[in-house]
Amino acid sequence: MGVMALAFSILRAVCIAAILFLPGGDSATTPNVIFIHVDSMDGRTALEDSPALTPNLDRLAKRGVRFDNSYCAAPECVPSRSALWSGRRPDQTGVWANGHGLPADYPIIMEQVAKAGYDTEFIGRHDFNSGHHSLSANLSTWVRPVPDFAIPSEDRPFPKVLNSNTTSRVHGSDWHNADVCVKWLQNRTSDSTPFMLSCGFGCPHPGYVTNEYWLNKGVNMSRITMPQWKEESDMHPVQRYETITKNCSGNWSTEDIHGIRAVYYAMVAEADGFVGLILDEIENSSLLDNTVVVFWSDHGDMTMDHKQFYKETALEGSARVPIIIAGPPKSGIHQDATVQRPTSLIDLFPTVMDLAKVKHPDGLAGYSLLPDLMNTSTMHTWFGDEAPVAAGTRVDEMLANPHPDYVLLQAHMDHSNTGQFMLRKDNWKYIEYPGYETELFDLSTDPNELQSVAKTQTSIVSEMSSLLRTILDPTEVDAHAKAFDKQSFLTWKNSIGDRYNETIGSKGIRWHWSWQKNPELYLSLIQKWLDE
Repeated sequence: MGVMALAFSILRAVCIAAILFLPGGDSATTPNVIFIHVDSMDGRTALEDSPALTPNLDRLAKRGVRFDNSYCAAPECVPSRSALWSGRRPDQTGVWANGHGLPADYPIIMEQVAKAGYDTEFIGRHDFNSGHHSLSANLSTWVRPVPDFAIPSEDRPFPKVLNSNTTSRVHGSDWHNADVCVKWLQNRTSDSTPFMLSCGFGCPHPGYVTNEYWLNKGVNMSRITMPQWKEESDMHPVQRYETITKNCSGNWSTEDIHGIRAVYYAMVAEADGFVGLILDEIENSSLLDNTVVVFWSDHGDMTMDHKQFYKETALEGSARVPIIIAGPPKSGIHQDATVQRPTSLIDLFPTVMDLAKVKHPDGLAGYSLLPDLMNTSTMHTWFGDEAPVAAGTRVDEMLANPHPDYVLLQAHMDHSNTGQFMLRKDNWKYIEYPGYETELFDLSTDPNELQSVAKTQTSIVSEMSSLLRTILDPTEVDAHAKAFDKQSFLTWKNSIGDRYNETIGSKGIRWHWSWQKNPELYLSLIQKWLDE
């Protein structure tokens, strides 16, 4: 190496150390961080009694911590992912639904660690910026506040099983992305610069498609249960709207319901295969000694609970997500541990900042999970605090501002005709719907959320309502989201001028077949809403 090259190399290392490490940080223990994330995986499918068999997630959890009651910040792809990558809630970013994501220059996790000297890379599905969703999807979001406008806008879900029992690669683009991630990691083993890699996958997002291989290998059929349903007339009005607009009303055969659930669990098992491919590369290389793996999903899937599929509701199947964090064997991160306190995907931003030993930006909505991953002495060691430890360390900050015993979720997207604001605290689950009755569920006795106890547990309702208002004003936030919907619709309507009437019910719009039954009625309902 030449003198100039050597000098540059030393200067680069000094600059990185100065920016990257918190006081006392040790470059030898600055870890790589790998995000492995999937789409639409109900967090309950990562637990021991799930019908989906996930041996690779199980082995990841064996050498780390699994958070068993984790929720997304918003139960739809773009707002959930935007909250995770930005560390801020939808009401803070204005990312309400899939049609509008974070601006390209919005500060996200990757940008923060890149400034501190990390190499960063995105591979596969990520979906937190604007422009990746159709006009059809946007329209059904924008008009959701229109009174009496409950129109089916999805294809009715149906399970599809391919005949092949010899191939494991059903969702080919995801397997391709897994291969690309593995190749990227293979090229990193000799590079000492810390890196942050995000490996994103689309499975098990509907449609429900698998093959005989995964049904036979990946599903414990004896664990599949059938959902319990209320009569549609007895459903909460917001959830009834979800059932109708998701095209799930009417009669269903037991065979089709069971088939949807079985195929979904098989898709979860296939997604576990992507995880295994990446874990094999980590565990069979030097990366194992200095790499933290963070597994998550953006939201869940209803799989016909409450007579719904898809996401976009605060109910458990849609709202619950898996979070597993595992570190190098000698890192001090707890192994084979679980956390039962409610946690949120929005907590991952500050957690990863602490794992990477990078200072937090201001204004984060979540809380670091590092105290759940390590004991206090290990945290001090992680940050290089020398004994006797001086006051005012990052560890002191975390211990003085611990994770609260609740999490918040909000929903402002298609299939929900009003906002949904959920608080989970202990076994209580509170859902406030502006303009409609509040629901309260005791998940210890009613895990399927079939009987609201809001009318009998009035003191709990009052407590949760007050707690919610210490975070945000649900009426005000709901109004902002709906105003954004209306303005977005008007902007689109004005942009197409005379083609409006023919476009809004055309074949390219997913409610086309429903719209044709009474186009004059639907046009008049929308116009009345616009005139308000």
